[in-house]
Amino acid sequence: MKPSGNGNNDHTMHPSVKAVINSKVAAMLQRQQELANVEAQLEREKQRKRELEALQVPLMQMDDVTYEQLEQLRNSLMMFKQVMLDGGASSAAGVKASPP
Repeated sequence: MKPSGNGNNDHTMHPSVKAVINSKVAAMLQRQQELANVEAQLEREKQRKRELEALQVPLMQMDDVTYEQLEQLRNSLMMFKQVMLDGGASSAAGVKASPP
């Protein structure tokens, strides 16, 4: 014999609709936050790429380099090396600064 004839049972094993909706909304909000974080990181990386590309100097093709340019490069590297070895104080005083 059933306790009630209408078939309604107050003791159900299924979660309420409100609990399911709240769970889904919370998951959706978390995914939206994760998406916003990833988009912000992507924008920072794009900005960093633009900054690095702006700093990049085009490389010379070795076929186009003349002997004089190689000699200038060698001299510049030797001066830089000497400045670095001396700490920049003594030999930097003898190096003329190029006009801006």
